[in-house]
Amino acid sequence: MTLSEIESNIAKFTERLSAASSEIVKFESKSRQARFESGNSKTDADALAAEMSAAYSQAVAAFSAGDKAAAASLSSQGRDLEAQVRALNARHAAMKNDCFEYSKGIRNLQQESRTFREEIARLKNVRNTFLNREKKNNDRIVKILNSIPGNTQPTIFIGLESVEVGSTVNSSGSPSPFLVLSAKDFENLSDVNAENLLLFVGQAEKSSTFTDLMVQNDSATRARRRKLFQAMCNIESSSPALKKVLEPLWQGIAFAQELEDGGHSVARHGSTLKDVELIRRLEHGVAPDNVFRPTSASTRFNSFKDWVLTREAVYSAIEDTFVGVDFGKGSVSGPIKYAIHVEYDRPSDDGFVGDVSHKKTIYLPQNIRIKGKGYDKWISVSGITRTMSILKWNGKRWCLAQHCPIGTGWNDSTKSYYPAKTGKVNQLVFSQLPK
Repeated sequence: MTLSEIESNIAKFTERLSAASSEIVKFESKSRQARFESGNSKTDADALAAEMSAAYSQAVAAFSAGDKAAAASLSSQGRDLEAQVRALNARHAAMKNDCFEYSKGIRNLQQESRTFREEIARLKNVRNTFLNREKKNNDRIVKILNSIPGNTQPTIFIGLESVEVGSTVNSSGSPSPFLVLSAKDFENLSDVNAENLLLFVGQAEKSSTFTDLMVQNDSATRARRRKLFQAMCNIESSSPALKKVLEPLWQGIAFAQELEDGGHSVARHGSTLKDVELIRRLEHGVAPDNVFRPTSASTRFNSFKDWVLTREAVYSAIEDTFVGVDFGKGSVSGPIKYAIHVEYDRPSDDGFVGDVSHKKTIYLPQNIRIKGKGYDKWISVSGITRTMSILKWNGKRWCLAQHCPIGTGWNDSTKSYYPAKTGKVNQLVFSQLPK
């Protein structure tokens, strides 16, 4: 999701909130009018009922006195009043029902308004995070540019905008990772090293941007992407000091891919999450992104690098496992959803698993109709080697809808999974990750 898309969504929900507020005002006005008419109908009905009762009493008295003509006239008058009373009572009941419907409509609109306000607040937080991250990246880029020797002329790519060395760095578009590009041929990425490419590596095709390289999922693009990832891993292996320097790039790639997918994996399982955020989800059902999503295992990736590499492995695993899958097509003719478990040749995750002997029922705050399972106690786990992932077709492209480390079923003593229970389980495949 780009900044302009975020702003557009904020405007859209603000407009919907304004429309809901206008409808509430209309419904409140109609409700007041209905209550007024209901009250008047009741008052008039009570007054006419008293007149009706008096007319019938007088009719009885006249009949007892032998004045049949007067008794008939008063009885007729009583019947006319009785018909008017019934009509007024029916009007009173109809107005009461209208009041109920208006009140129901107001409550529904108020709930919609709360939802819109929450979404607007969430989007504003995303926007602020987006802008803060851009500023930090820009500051970091300027620092890197100042450290580049004069004999190299790299280009910085931020989203869809390229900035030449020496220019003022202003970013626009998607909050994608930045990259120092050299004149090195893209096909020779396996030969790159920290000395000739400085701090960051890579060479995007001239017809593309680094963002495209990270988010397009056709086979050719993913092959180039894997080559870049392997080159980055090679540089980290040859120069351990660069791990800390490269981590912001891995993080930027993760953010770019997550925003393009519209997912929540980084927000709920990112490596920077604190223990207290993971535990809160087990205890109260509130995920790190403040959404009520109870779970039996609250986990995180060891690093943004592992998140990126496991995500890449998921696409390859699904393509290798299911027949006829082509993530590069602009349409689908088969399944629109794939779920898969992938086990890796090295640990990539840790977290906490709920203690099944200390389960409890938890509720969405201020809404006791929505509930789930929580835990009073939990177990710390580490060295997790599997992920559960779901890929979905959103009508335009394939997106990673879910990607999380699997903590359930993990034996922390043996650092392995318990044997799978019988029944339906997701396809399990094995994959090797770059070191």
